[in-house]
Amino acid sequence: SIFASEVEYIKVADASIFPKDKDVTIGLTAEMSTLNKSEVIANNQTRYHKIFDSKINIRGRKSYAGIGDYNYIDENKNIQVIHFTDIHVDTTLQTIAIGKIVADDNFTLSPVYAYQGDVQLNAAQKYLTFKGGVQLKQDCEKLPKELAMFEAQINPDTIYIPVTENTKSLYGRGLFAASFITKDSSHIYSSFLTRRRDPNDEALVRATGFLYFNKNADKYIIAEKTKIQNEDTLGSMVSLHPKYCLLHGEGLINMGIELGQIKLSPVGSFNHDLIKNELKLELIIPIDFFFSDAALDTMIKDIQAQYHESFSLTSKFFTKNMIERYGETNTNEFKNQSMLFASEAKIPKDCQHTILIGETKLKWHTENGMYLSYGKIGISTINNKPINKYVDGYVQILKRRSGDLMKIYIKLPNKNYYYFTYSRGVMQTLSNNKKFVDAIQSIKNSARKQKTERNTTPYRYIIATEQNLQQFLRDIRLFEEAQQLKNAETEQKQIDNKEPADSLLIEPEIPTDSIPENEQNTENDGL
Repeated sequence: SIFASEVEYIKVADASIFPKDKDVTIGLTAEMSTLNKSEVIANNQTRYHKIFDSKINIRGRKSYAGIGDYNYIDENKNIQVIHFTDIHVDTTLQTIAIGKIVADDNFTLSPVYAYQGDVQLNAAQKYLTFKGGVQLKQDCEKLPKELAMFEAQINPDTIYIPVTENTKSLYGRGLFAASFITKDSSHIYSSFLTRRRDPNDEALVRATGFLYFNKNADKYIIAEKTKIQNEDTLGSMVSLHPKYCLLHGEGLINMGIELGQIKLSPVGSFNHDLIKNELKLELIIPIDFFFSDAALDTMIKDIQAQYHESFSLTSKFFTKNMIERYGETNTNEFKNQSMLFASEAKIPKDCQHTILIGETKLKWHTENGMYLSYGKIGISTINNKPINKYVDGYVQILKRRSGDLMKIYIKLPNKNYYYFTYSRGVMQTLSNNKKFVDAIQSIKNSARKQKTERNTTPYRYIIATEQNLQQFLRDIRLFEEAQQLKNAETEQKQIDNKEPADSLLIEPEIPTDSIPENEQNTENDGL
């Protein structure tokens, strides 16, 4: 045997191996004895990685193998030791180290991410590659804790975890970041790297891209990197504020509503309070339906002839979401035409709609299976003519197994009203503005039917009965009274529990109706 001392290091393949105590023994067959408690630096150019307390067997000038430990240093400079059970040189002469992290290791990528699974060191790459499951540090009762599987290099100081359409749990089930409307009932629930209940459930907004934790806002975000770095840019985003169990989503919105020939193209944002199970939305809603131009123009003149609070085309909410829906060029042209040319405006083709609601706030009421607006409604255009006014009224969209419904009611300062109610192929409308009603009645019944493709829902518009409207207004009043009673009971309960006054987060509700599902639509009764 040959004994060598004062051996600083041995270069093998791309690495430098530092023997403990600088001693090396070579046997009779020229085999080097195991280097216990040695240190490996890899590679020699980048020197990114140090493996310590290792057992290394050098097999030749270009080959070595062994086991060893590695310090993973997180963003707070906390150190966790990863044990590599397989250190070797690959065919490109690069050092590779492979380890496995199990649940009992209580390993975290950062204070907000628990991790278990495989980990690999590639000497030429600065960061370790993790292939396994990440679990969020959150205690929201409605969000079960799942291990979301991924594979990526992780920079401990800025962690981005890929989230795709195919992200799955440890057990191979799909995971989502979305709020869902159940197909078979009227419930809404949210997921954030958790499962959906049924493959038919429709997502209001679904986000993919990367999972990122924003420390300043104390929330998890899933979106593309450009959206994470600047939330005002285009694209869908879903975020979770774990402290308050508040889920936020924004982008193109799918309300899970089917209205036949009427097309809704909402865009905006929503907040889902998971503790109260309260969902609120702020939307732009473009609405397209076949209707009398003359009647709509009468409605436009009526609105424009009166004083209303102005709706701002330059607001951050409107601008951001118009760009999200139509792109920057169309949005700029829309604004310029609307502001400069008034009723002579030539609205870009992509932005043309029967009614463009520029801003409305809605709340989901599970017990009634409906979205209902609260506060004033900002109308941007009607029949492609600029309005840009806030009006009083309601937007109500009801989800029903027998067919979804939509109701819009607008009341003006001069007491004129405009009422639209759609159900199962029939749009009914009523106003106390005689010119509006006359414009519709002057059109033949056959001309009020839309030509539709075979096997699609038919569509026609008719005058509604006064009875229909009164039922709507009565149901609104009853709903309002029920909401006020409910809020009063909640307030009293909180007072009885001696909670501070500022914890009474009760906001006024705007009520709605609940038209019976068996409501008939016939020419005879006008319903």
